Amino acid sequence: MLKTRCGIFFILSGFFLYTASALASETEPASELEQIIISKKSAGVSGYADIKAEDIYGRQLFSNLSAGGVDPQSRNPIADIQTDFSIKGSSFQQVLLLLNGRKINDPQTGHLSCDIPITKADISDIALISSADAISAGPDAIGGSIDFRTQRPIGDKALLEAAYGSFSTKSGIFSITQKKKQLAARFSLERVESDGWQDDTDFKKLTASLFSSLDLAAADIDYSFGYQEKEYGAFDFYTPGLGYPSKEWTKTFLSTLTADIQGDSFNLKPQMLWRRHYDKFMLDKTGVRTSYLNHSRTDILSPAINLEKYLEPLGTVNLGQEYAQEKINSTYSGKHTRNRLSTSLEQKKTIGPLSLNITARFDHYDTFSEQGSGGIGLGYGLSEHDKLHFSFARNVRIPSFTELYYSDITTVSNENLSPEKAFIYELGYEHDKQNYKLDFGLFVRQEQDLIEWVKRTPSDATWQAQNIRDAQIQGASLRWRLELNRDFGAVFNYVYTDRRLKKDSYSYKYGQNYTRHLFSSSLDYSCKIGRQSLVFNYKKKPNRDGWLTVDAHLNYNIASHYRAFVNAYDIFNSAYQEIAGVPSPPRSVEFGVAIDW
Repeated sequence: MLKTRCGIFFILSGFFLYTASALASETEPASELEQIIISKKSAGVSGYADIKAEDIYGRQLFSNLSAGGVDPQSRNPIADIQTDFSIKGSSFQQVLLLLNGRKINDPQTGHLSCDIPITKADISDIALISSADAISAGPDAIGGSIDFRTQRPIGDKALLEAAYGSFSTKSGIFSITQKKKQLAARFSLERVESDGWQDDTDFKKLTASLFSSLDLAAADIDYSFGYQEKEYGAFDFYTPGLGYPSKEWTKTFLSTLTADIQGDSFNLKPQMLWRRHYDKFMLDKTGVRTSYLNHSRTDILSPAINLEKYLEPLGTVNLGQEYAQEKINSTYSGKHTRNRLSTSLEQKKTIGPLSLNITARFDHYDTFSEQGSGGIGLGYGLSEHDKLHFSFARNVRIPSFTELYYSDITTVSNENLSPEKAFIYELGYEHDKQNYKLDFGLFVRQEQDLIEWVKRTPSDATWQAQNIRDAQIQGASLRWRLELNRDFGAVFNYVYTDRRLKKDSYSYKYGQNYTRHLFSSSLDYSCKIGRQSLVFNYKKKPNRDGWLTVDAHLNYNIASHYRAFVNAYDIFNSAYQEIAGVPSPPRSVEFGVAIDW
């Protein structure tokens, strides 16, 4: 059956290419055709945040996501060593991660999805996308989606930055962009290493990335390749509170190829993505308590093609086809392959003050039954500056290879797991003026067939993965962005989440780790000597004390292209644990210089 569907995929792909060729070769002069502008970005109607590159503080990408309502739960936040992501009370497996709109979630476990081989110099912006708006990009967006968007190489420029700080943390980044006529390329190299703030929290991280673009009369072609390797102490990363001095090594290869073919009234985009990930985990690096060692390799190969065209009276219609093959070869999970063939259809229409976005997606797996997702978004402009928006979505989350196949002496997987399912409702109000923007929203999410590691009785010897729980999540979000003048700005973001689980008699391996109260704020002041910023983050989880961290980022413009900076993290040295039982770093400071030309 899957071979037949793969054949259909390539037949449709050929049809898309034929259609594009036919449309492109129409002999009517362009001046006589109606000018249609098709946006490359989503026409989402939900009020979600978009974090620009200039609003990213310090060296960490992931900790900045709090400004958009994301809860980054880091086991080592100093250099984005390992971070789980939660959106509005979701689990770390229920967030879809994208790179320029393509899914890059690790199929082994969501803990490793944060291994993304890009640097701060590559980022254009980070978009936080609602579940309804993310359906066409793939499954797993029950909480929402995070899209890391890179900038196309433009012009000739270079950046060199070096820093030294607490715990003997050393970092450096070099990025150079060159453009020759229609061809441009950017190469970036970043290195960070540290002795750690206590035993078994040391790390080394190397990231290299290449982004190239070719602008032709008929198409824009983009190619990227990234490599990242990490070696880090993983003290109690997966055994909170048990005191295991663990060690982990990862390597990530990621490559993409995209052609953007623009016609007079259509846009055709064939794409290819390849990702390979290596993971080696040693539970006890001393070998005293256990000799456990797990090697894993995962592979993702995913071609896709999208055709977007304006059709009266429907509006803009996008038809997409995607094939994905995921593989794992692991000491404790074995050797497995699964294939997915997906079809998506999206319609965008604006009628006066009303905007409409309807999406449907069908995923066929050779290991699961067919899964359908869909969503509808409505936006209504009350005035030039005020807008109401509503969205409804049904989304799914596919079990990871770990949940399906991983087993050891204390853990038993389950090959018969079903995908998680959720119905998501969101209602919001948006006020947008030149100097300030306000977003307020309410959300309700009904989740079914949640996957948990459980014991039927406390005396059972092993934890087993099961589709056990149903849950209802509800809450509210508020985001306010203020610019008093060109020198002073502030952002305030608050998310309240209440997650209620259906009660039962099982014992659960992991408790609730969502954040009930998430508050973040940044204050920015630009003056002659540079940009100065204060960042506040407050988190309160159920049945735990809340904590507040305050960071400061100070810049001094030495000369035209020379800058010195100081980054101070957790100034007041709060005692906290993002994940209960896993230690978080104390106050730290780093000093650095940057040169651009």
